[in-house]
Amino acid sequence: MLNSMEEVEHEIIWELKSGTTNIWHENWTGLGALYHVAELRQGEAWDDQLLDQTFNEEIAEHIRLNVHCEGSEGYWDRPYWMPTPSGLPFKISFFLWRLWRQKIATDDMWRRQGQMVMSRCWCCQQPQKESIKHIFVTSPTASKLPFHGWYKCNTDGASKSNPGPSSLGFCVRDDEGDVVYAWAVDLGLTTNVVAEAKAILQGLEYCVEHDLHPLILETDSLVMKKVIEGE
Repeated sequence: MLNSMEEVEHEIIWELKSGTTNIWHENWTGLGALYHVAELRQGEAWDDQLLDQTFNEEIAEHIRLNVHCEGSEGYWDRPYWMPTPSGLPFKISFFLWRLWRQKIATDDMWRRQGQMVMSRCWCCQQPQKESIKHIFVTSPTASKLPFHGWYKCNTDGASKSNPGPSSLGFCVRDDEGDVVYAWAVDLGLTTNVVAEAKAILQGLEYCVEHDLHPLILETDSLVMKKVIEGE
């Protein structure tokens, strides 16, 4: 992460609150850190012409109304994770960046570093070497879509320290593989099993409310799978 910091930092959006992050050095507008964009101040006030040239009308007006220029070198704010410009949560966006740069710890990456690996993809009936291409492109799991006219809901829940700060997420795709809806929410303090269960519940509730059926539900929680199947 330290090696890729310069590239990754500018893909993080920050929401202004009140805490310990300087607004000039963080990407809270979606256009990169302000100090990279332009010198936007004119003395102790905003340079209106530069604001209008640099940002769209909505962001420029937001800066004028909500961001105080006076004494801004000492104006600090608290970082909050926000969706990236693509609409993906940052955790997913950073994962896709790692995938694109082939920085995922798959077996082919280990072999290129001189490690001896006995490699077989556990999710395939006819196991093949666990490479990035196989896992994310050519394997049956990667290429499998819902049946014609069906929808698929993938759910996930996570907890740090268990119990601890938790969150859930789910996404629904149609039979073309296109995302119909995606949702993620903070759950406060709870356990990972509760987070997994609530992710499934909220995913199913959304699909029922919006008539997205017939439906395939997929979860990575073995515990919840056994609960649902009565084991």
